Amino acid sequence: MAIYRGVGGASSTTSAANVEEVLEASVDAVAAAAAAKVSETNAAASAASAANTYDDFDDRYLGAKAADPSTDNDGDGLGEGALYFNTVSNEMKVYTGSAWAAFTDPVTTTESKTLTSGQTSVTFTNSTGFASFYVNGPDTDNGRLVAGVDYTNDSATNTITLTESYPDGTVILLTLFGALGEVAVQSSQVVYDQGDASAVNRTVESKLRDTVSVKDFGAVGDGVTDDTAAIQAAVNSGAVVYFPFRVYKLTSQIDVPSTCFKLLCNNSTFLVDHAGIDYPNKKAVFSGSHGWELHDGIFEAQNVNYTYYYGYSTTTGWSGSTSVVGGTEVYTLTTRNYLTGVVAGKGSVIRNNRFSNFFSGIEVFQATAPSPSDEKTIISSNTLISCGAGSSGVTPNIKVQYLGNVEVSGNRTHFGGESTFSSCKKLRITNNTFFNPTTPTIDVGGSGAVGFESEDVVISNNNTTGRDPIVCERGVFNLAIIGNVCEVTAAQPSGVGIGVTDQSDSNQGIRAVSITGNVITTYSTSSTYRIASGIKVGTDTGATSLAEQVVISGNTLGIDAFYGVFIFGNSTNKIKDARIDSNTITNSYRCINISDANNAVAANNLLSTSTYRGSDSSAYVISNVINTKLVNNDWRGTDGSTFGHDYMAKLYNTVTGTKFIGNDVTIPNGGRLFWRDGSASGDVYFDFDSSSFGATGGITDVLIGSKWTLVSPSGGYVGVVATTGGASPVFTLWGAHV
Repeated sequence: MAIYRGVGGASSTTSAANVEEVLEASVDAVAAAAAAKVSETNAAASAASAANTYDDFDDRYLGAKAADPSTDNDGDGLGEGALYFNTVSNEMKVYTGSAWAAFTDPVTTTESKTLTSGQTSVTFTNSTGFASFYVNGPDTDNGRLVAGVDYTNDSATNTITLTESYPDGTVILLTLFGALGEVAVQSSQVVYDQGDASAVNRTVESKLRDTVSVKDFGAVGDGVTDDTAAIQAAVNSGAVVYFPFRVYKLTSQIDVPSTCFKLLCNNSTFLVDHAGIDYPNKKAVFSGSHGWELHDGIFEAQNVNYTYYYGYSTTTGWSGSTSVVGGTEVYTLTTRNYLTGVVAGKGSVIRNNRFSNFFSGIEVFQATAPSPSDEKTIISSNTLISCGAGSSGVTPNIKVQYLGNVEVSGNRTHFGGESTFSSCKKLRITNNTFFNPTTPTIDVGGSGAVGFESEDVVISNNNTTGRDPIVCERGVFNLAIIGNVCEVTAAQPSGVGIGVTDQSDSNQGIRAVSITGNVITTYSTSSTYRIASGIKVGTDTGATSLAEQVVISGNTLGIDAFYGVFIFGNSTNKIKDARIDSNTITNSYRCINISDANNAVAANNLLSTSTYRGSDSSAYVISNVINTKLVNNDWRGTDGSTFGHDYMAKLYNTVTGTKFIGNDVTIPNGGRLFWRDGSASGDVYFDFDSSSFGATGGITDVLIGSKWTLVSPSGGYVGVVATTGGASPVFTLWGAHV
């Protein structure tokens, strides 16, 4: 039965206030429960963290053990840097990653100084830089002096200055603690990281073996000790061999194996003494038939006391003679050691070395036919002094044979032999200085066999001084000789400044030759010509090959020569499509000689003859030609009153189709336009109207000289007929009205 109590009645048991209190208590209880849960979670996390920390420590420090452990305390593999105390040897050990190694005991250095009354400056024998200082010893922390508070330190003089004075007899103790210890770690146990994201890590041992030092093999490098064996061992062991800057003595050849690719000489000097080596058994300082590199070496041949000879005789072998022995001339050349500086194969780099007094300097070659796609061979920035002598490639300064893709640049030769380049394809000879006054300097050619021609050759911007500065022979295709300075020094009547010829034993031919922008000079001390030709291009008598597509342009020939420019073929094959253009030729006995030619042109040249080398000098010599044109040239003859007549042109044999058009002709005193040999035949056209004359006397005088008879003009032409009589052929000169 419900009992109703009135509002505000005395019997009411639950008021609104009581209800509110109950609700608040309930909320507090829920919050307390949630906080307790968080505390429980944090406690669990802390416990887990502590367990992990302990486990990590337990994996690092394994505690005391009687023997080297093979696992950590959890049975897992050992980590690099793990520690344990060996109870048998009583020492701490560290794991290097592959083995356990012992710490060494730290070394502590102490030094004490006793103060006098009032003394504040204290100087020690030991370094004060990383030392600690104590008053009356390091027994308590209170005795330790504080830097910057109790003293200042001048480590340069190992002196401290106290900030207060101490009683007489006070002891200041310096304590210098050593390192914790050193661990012996093998280079094979340490990783080398190159740093690049794409790099592959390897051991320090592998990295260090990239380069081998000859000092590792016992080379001394004092210039007295024989280092041959040590250097050979080093070269045998490594791909890259380093020579610390020293003086090394060598007494036999160093053979460079195919596993060695680079010798870094570091400007070291090599004294090379291979006593007793004769020519057939000549040796090199370094020799390897593969492609390898030699950098920054100074090589000097010692005991240069051997006489060698050029010219082999089956009767006497390599015995000395200056006469014909057994049908072969044998010439004594000079004295030299039978040593080559370096022998290498295709793809080699020989750079920034110096060779002195060697039988030959640098030889790079292969035995097979060359290809322009061969691995590049570089011979650069070397100096060769008195290396080689003579000609024919027997004793060269530089010898390159049967190679493709070759760069020879920035080298210097001083005396010695020529530099020969035989059967090379894609050859660049640039910016060299060759000074060899008694020999040719640059000699390029083929071997005489098909496939062994020299092809795609550029010879440019070289300074050459020698008997024949630049010679190319025995088959040369696509040849450019550009911007060289050539000085001819030796009296050699058959020599040339620049010569491109195919010899009778070759028959390979000459094709696509450009000789442009060169300067050729000679000097003379006699009244005879110094050389035969400034520039000579053609095929020798007996050669069955062609010389064709030749351009000789923009050259300056201030030469003392019989011929300035001489182009020629032979009775079988005439030189074809040759152009001699815009050259300046002075001081030559005969400026331009065109012989056995078909479709040759000489145009825009400035010519000045010199008669003091002999009588009858001339601007042109024309012989056995077809369709030859001489156009817009400027010829200025020399007074011939002393030495004889000066002619514009001398004509020999068949000269059919020869035309002189638009030339500027200065006829000297006693000079003539033409001279003909008695055998000359054919029609020659001279365009009088387009030509200009600076002549003395009339045109009749100028024309006929002593061997011509002027026929009256007929049909608008001037005809001149030879009057040598007998069976001589009729020769006609015809041209426009004067």
